[in-house]
Amino acid sequence: MVLSAAEPAGYAVAPDGTKYLVPDQVALQRERLHLEAAVAAQRARGRSVVAVQGLGFVGVAVAAALAAARRPNGDACWFVIGVDLPRTDSFWKIGKLGQGLSPVASPDPELDRLLQDAICVTGNLHATATEAAYALADVIVVDVPLDAHDRVGSGPGQVRLLEDGAEVVLHDPYLPSWPERPEQRIESDLAAALHGVDGIVLAVAHRP
Repeated sequence: MVLSAAEPAGYAVAPDGTKYLVPDQVALQRERLHLEAAVAAQRARGRSVVAVQGLGFVGVAVAAALAAARRPNGDACWFVIGVDLPRTDSFWKIGKLGQGLSPVASPDPELDRLLQDAICVTGNLHATATEAAYALADVIVVDVPLDAHDRVGSGPGQVRLLEDGAEVVLHDPYLPSWPERPEQRIESDLAAALHGVDGIVLAVAHRP
């Protein structure tokens, strides 16, 4: 369904009750222009761009760790873009990150500090719902959950915004113990879904 400016997408409600307006297509286009300008400014500072697909407990931690990486001179290595969907069940994660807050609970207080610093101080971490982030990135990190069999192999829906010509790297230390070898099915699905992305795609498989 294509949303128009006159057709609001609704609100995404965070677990704490905070509401975030889900962007329609007009708002997403404005965000795309904003993101393109931000990427240009970051590249001018010598930073490569990494897009992290999915802002669950793995994606948020990966994005925070990447944004915290520093060169010997103390400057940030990368501009990191955390990407999730403009839907009522997920956009609140982007809203939280935009405020410098973690959308996931963590026993490690360092995660909150890293996110706050990257978003509000250094400015090298940005959360978005626009698919333009993938075309702007040098490296794309895809979070592939393996916590349920019915999600393994459903791949193209997980990475439907990505396009071909990318290098796929799949890693999960637990996979050898899985009798059905789901990494083969996931890798096949990713290869079928990747068309036209110039950057490297890293598929990070995990289970809770």
